[in-house]
Amino acid sequence: MSLSVPASWTARVSAYASTLAGWVSATPESASGSSPRAALRPPSESPATSGRGALQLRRVGKRYEVDGKTLDVLQGIDLVVEPGEFICLVGASGCGKSTILRLIVGLDADHDGEILLDERPIGPPGLERGIVFQEHRLMPWLTVEQNIALSLEATGRSAAERARLVQEHIDLVGLTGFERAFPRQLSGGMAQRVAIARGLVSQPKILLLDEPLGALDSLTRLYLQQELLGIWSLERITMVMVTHDVEEAAFLSDRIVVLSPRPGRVRRIIAVDLPHPRDRGDPRFIAIRQAALSELSR
Repeated sequence: MSLSVPASWTARVSAYASTLAGWVSATPESASGSSPRAALRPPSESPATSGRGALQLRRVGKRYEVDGKTLDVLQGIDLVVEPGEFICLVGASGCGKSTILRLIVGLDADHDGEILLDERPIGPPGLERGIVFQEHRLMPWLTVEQNIALSLEATGRSAAERARLVQEHIDLVGLTGFERAFPRQLSGGMAQRVAIARGLVSQPKILLLDEPLGALDSLTRLYLQQELLGIWSLERITMVMVTHDVEEAAFLSDRIVVLSPRPGRVRRIIAVDLPHPRDRGDPRFIAIRQAALSELSR
């Protein structure tokens, strides 16, 4: 699969690379300036004007029957996520964070309340909702480009269009040259970037991320946090991410949603009103992280 990359996409990838380089090298002084994500967002693709990816959970609950007993996992979850917003869900193990993602993606329709995407009730899994798991879940017998292309098989797009989209997203996640590599030939971070590209290639309205960086070593995790922010700044897609790392949540998200222990409820929503790039040593950043940790320790 060898295709030339459109000039418009090349410009976007170049902007992403420049932004990422700036974030990696940013000093605390530069962090106090304006957010680069606003400058990168094309006016015609602003979430405020496009209206794509608005998510609402209204009194959502979930319970399981275990050994003849009812086990409440979620109770009365109310949450509104604006188009293009980056939200992180944090909470104790077993509080229902991943269950919320399963309900949003449509893997489990047996729940209380309503889940709406762009004011329409969600149905079974569909292309408008992408998901990335903690494990990359790549098919070991398929190459990078073939794994990404799986998400486009049911779209009705032409072969040329599918090839173009696959190449664009390989370039976007920085894996140009690895199109025909197999998963066994990739590092853990590279494999997870393939998974992110696979989640984005169908151009969903919302991307759900279930601890996508949790299995990586600390250095790779820090690097991919920067990459994920760069991709989000360019794509302006709504993202909902589950993480156990409060600092990661403060570094990435617009808001941190703290869930109570089972049954999971929204205990507090903490706004992260800091520009990117964020300085982890900034007293404001530390205060936000501490506020989330205090809620979790209650």
